[in-house]
Amino acid sequence: MDDARAELDEAAAQLETARADLQAGWDEYHAQIAEAETQIRSVVDRLTAAIAQADESAAQLNTAGQQIAQARAEVNAQQQELNSQQQNLNQAQQEIDAQRAALENANAAFLQQINSLQEQIAAAEEAGEDTEALVAQLAGVQGEYDVFMETVYGPGWAQLDAKQAELTTASSQLASAQDRLNSAIAQINQKQAEYDAGAATLAEGRAEIARQQQTLDAARAELDQERSSGAARLEDAAAQIDEQQQTYDDAVATFAEEQKEALAEIDEKTAELDEAQADLDALEAPTYTVADRRDFPGYEQFGDNSTRIDVLSRVF
Repeated sequence: MDDARAELDEAAAQLETARADLQAGWDEYHAQIAEAETQIRSVVDRLTAAIAQADESAAQLNTAGQQIAQARAEVNAQQQELNSQQQNLNQAQQEIDAQRAALENANAAFLQQINSLQEQIAAAEEAGEDTEALVAQLAGVQGEYDVFMETVYGPGWAQLDAKQAELTTASSQLASAQDRLNSAIAQINQKQAEYDAGAATLAEGRAEIARQQQTLDAARAELDQERSSGAARLEDAAAQIDEQQQTYDDAVATFAEEQKEALAEIDEKTAELDEAQADLDALEAPTYTVADRRDFPGYEQFGDNSTRIDVLSRVF
């Protein structure tokens, strides 16, 4: 009985230790889950901030891209206007050059005619011929040439010089405008380079966000798996403890029943012993009679029987 009680006490202690270990396991489980959830929330917060920053950068890049596109459209329009103006200047230069050539050709024609008449007059004089008609013709041509020089060549050349000056000024202004436009184009190209670098950085950042999101999703899946498997292990341990508890409770119940029966039997045996002891205590002192075996009738009869058997054996 004492051994059974000791075994029950040992089993109870083991159950208590198991329940304490189980509670410690649950505490560690909840602590690890809470720590993992805290880490995941921290990653989520960083990812949320990174996504917000990426969205803000994307919005800024979008605005910058629109501004660059608008600026390019404006400089393209200005370039087209400058190209048109340059074409006009080129055409005006061609017209001035053509008019100068026309004046020069007319002047050369007069000079050639005058030189030809002068040569003819010289040849006629040398030949002793009459030069009156040639001199009169030369005088007429010279008069026309003088009129040409005074009314056409001189004024026309002066006008062309004025137009050339205006054209030179316009060309200089156009060149300055082109320089300014080229500077604007260079700035736009610089902005475009910055935009491209920003777009590349944004793309890299979004790729990193995607990688971190995959890592986060994997961590969440692992946490869910660990939460499920960890809880399952602990619940299995709890079920085993409950099963052991039931076994212990059954053993305790059996022990209590057997103890009750044993105590009842002990009480019964004790009562019987007490009764027997009472009977013994009630007995009187005995009176003894001393006799040998010959005084015992059965002994004599046993001897007679032995003799008869011996006689019968000799017969057979």
